[in-house]
Amino acid sequence: MMSHEGCPTLAVTRTIRGCLGVSKMAGTGTDMALQDVLQKDEDEQQELLGKLREDAEAGSIPAQVFLGKYFLKCSELSNGSGDADSTEKEMTAVNWLIKASKQGSEEATDLLIICVERSTGVTDENIEVIHWCLHTSQMEKIARVAAKKLFRALNPLDFPALTKEQYRQAVEEISTTKQERKLLERAVKFKTEHEVSEDLFVEKIVKRLRGSGSLTSDPQGSVESEVYHNATLYQKWTGHSAHLLKTVANYTVQTAGTRGMVWLKSIVPTQQIYVLLLFSVYSVISLEVITFFLPLASFYAALFAMVICNMQMFYSRRKLSDIRAMADMLKRFNEIVDSESNESEYLWHSLRPYWGYFISLFVVVLTFSFGDKLWIPCSELAIISGALAMACFMALSDKYDYLVLLSIACNMVSTLPIFFETFPRIPVVHSVLQFFFGSMFSLELGPGLFVNFGVPSMAYLAVPLLFVRMAYQKSWQGTYRVLIPHLVCFFWWQMLVMFYRHSTWIGLLRASCGWIAAIFLSPLLVVGFVLWAASYIVRFLTVVNLVRLVTTLCLLAIPVAMAFWAKSGFRVSRFRLGDGSAKAKVALLLLFVASSVPLAYVFAPLETTLSGPRVTWQQYRSLCSQPQWEKTNIAEAMVACSHLSGLMVDWTATVKKIVVKRTDNQAEAFLDLLPWSVSDSIKCAYGREYPECGTVDDPRERLLCDVSTMQGRKCHIKNLNRYTFEIWALLPLDDNANNDTEFHDVRVVASHWYKDVLMKIGHGETIRFRAMLVSELGNVWPVLKLYHVTCESCMEQMTFSHTGMTEDSLNIVRKMARAVFDMCNFFAYPIVEIKYNIVEN
Repeated sequence: MMSHEGCPTLAVTRTIRGCLGVSKMAGTGTDMALQDVLQKDEDEQQELLGKLREDAEAGSIPAQVFLGKYFLKCSELSNGSGDADSTEKEMTAVNWLIKASKQGSEEATDLLIICVERSTGVTDENIEVIHWCLHTSQMEKIARVAAKKLFRALNPLDFPALTKEQYRQAVEEISTTKQERKLLERAVKFKTEHEVSEDLFVEKIVKRLRGSGSLTSDPQGSVESEVYHNATLYQKWTGHSAHLLKTVANYTVQTAGTRGMVWLKSIVPTQQIYVLLLFSVYSVISLEVITFFLPLASFYAALFAMVICNMQMFYSRRKLSDIRAMADMLKRFNEIVDSESNESEYLWHSLRPYWGYFISLFVVVLTFSFGDKLWIPCSELAIISGALAMACFMALSDKYDYLVLLSIACNMVSTLPIFFETFPRIPVVHSVLQFFFGSMFSLELGPGLFVNFGVPSMAYLAVPLLFVRMAYQKSWQGTYRVLIPHLVCFFWWQMLVMFYRHSTWIGLLRASCGWIAAIFLSPLLVVGFVLWAASYIVRFLTVVNLVRLVTTLCLLAIPVAMAFWAKSGFRVSRFRLGDGSAKAKVALLLLFVASSVPLAYVFAPLETTLSGPRVTWQQYRSLCSQPQWEKTNIAEAMVACSHLSGLMVDWTATVKKIVVKRTDNQAEAFLDLLPWSVSDSIKCAYGREYPECGTVDDPRERLLCDVSTMQGRKCHIKNLNRYTFEIWALLPLDDNANNDTEFHDVRVVASHWYKDVLMKIGHGETIRFRAMLVSELGNVWPVLKLYHVTCESCMEQMTFSHTGMTEDSLNIVRKMARAVFDMCNFFAYPIVEIKYNIVEN
């Protein structure tokens, strides 16, 4: 029998034709298959295996793979003949396959997968290394081998580690270009490392090859940059303004590229939001505030996210040159290093900012249509979008092939109708432009849905075909190498068109020229701003404003204190809500439920009864009024009519009287608890002053002013009063009513929203109202809740609705529909266009 590094000759002879290894090996001076080796006699096998082992120990991947396959076959033959050394042969085979896989052999990795599935040669000692081989990319393995060879070239004397001086001297000797020298110098930061070993060097090089680490471009590499570096800030601003702007741009790109996600997370004040929701949102929030503020906040946050993602794209693209230089340098030490594969893998793993960009784009387009355009600088954003589109075209592509240029040309042609909308309508010129850059004719597919036919439509139709052709390049590698970066440029141009529709020529001139001039005049602007702020502060420092400032700061200190309490984990004595214990989770759950109840009440969906059938007065009268009382009694009518609670009515009645049922003023109730002098000062700061009584023309207002002045009152906060009104209305007990005895009184409760209209409705006026049956149904004076009122007998017909969000909800639905239509037009115009006429109340 042979040792464990050979197979039994008899067994080999029996299985020559059944051998599985048919791949060729190279690097040994021969070109021989595994089958040829197994056909040789024992001495020749031993001689050849000795040469193979020498080549394998020297790092020959084919030799290592060959030995691995050889010993796997020997193990199979040993099992067939009852050889006790089969396990040792399997371990030997796996060890050779591990060495080959570490150098990037895909065949060795595939064989290791089979070994793991069959538990062949896998032990507790090598399982961790096998898992590393299976989960590490081929590119990284090849790069590690090249990095080891590079370190040996840097360390020819085979020191255990290199000091800073030794390392830099070796780098100077081995580098062929300035970029290579900078790459190697920045690969190891001696601020944190005193010396560099081979393992540390390999890890740093692989990390650099993945794209981690700072850029190698140094703006201080020339004599001019050295002069700029030594100049003062004023000298930089006046004498080196272009260099200063370039430095600021480079710093912005690098900082946004490395810290962009931190910035995006920091703009979401999570703890402060929790505190505000828990302690203050119920008393100040309203649907109007939400529909105004939330779209604008979402728009600006998403737009900021798009810019940050764009900076990250620029940063990753600028690092691509470092990746190429590093791959080319490693290829000198390992010929199988593929620069193209390294570049593709880096670009594939750099797509995260693009996904964030596209998601943010969706939010920007949706919220832009939903938000108030008066609070969006469309002209400035149009110029910024155009500048970013140009920057993306120049920075995110290394090759401007005909497909990219053709898609840009088609996209520009497709958007020309929008730009020509604001051009003067010169008779002949307008007709020519309309023929070439407008719609020749439109086909209406449905209400408001049109398909346009013309030159712009045909140009836009060609764009997706060009996109598919871009993606098809290099076996669909063009998807992430060409198409996705080009889509960023494409959508910035679409954003320019979207903002341009809401811009003016004056605004565009201001945005393009005014802000550029402001950059160079910024020193004067800073001085002017300081003088303006100083003058404003001097005018602001009055007693009333100081009281207002101090009071405001005290009020703001409350949420700030809550924020610090949240930062400490809501600690109360020894109990902490943020410690993750079971008690804390229960407490947080209870707080969440308690906080959700009011919100659920405020923002609950509208009852289906608001839009469903309504109870008529004749129906209510026969069930719950005097006819029913005469049959039985009022109690029986109230029991029967309790089933009507929550239903809507639409009645016409005569106003008997309108009274204030309740007055709420939480601010005044709080100030009444303070000393008189303090409360009076705060009232003057936040309320209104009584006018000079002699200047008041209205006798009633003058009398009120005189009485208040006699009491020593100077200010009031009655403007913060919130009233609850009660309308006493008369409805006929029969259809031929002609006196008061034949009427039934009902009480209709109205909220403060109806104050303006109710103050103008007098006694005896005829009103039509929609309300909900609430309480005292079947009694003498039932109570209803008002949702809509129209004065039909007033000289000027007045209508007011506040259905607990009914009209506001309709406006929100209209805005959402408009936003959806605008988004469809953003992506489909000019081929498909949705024309709508949505009017908000």
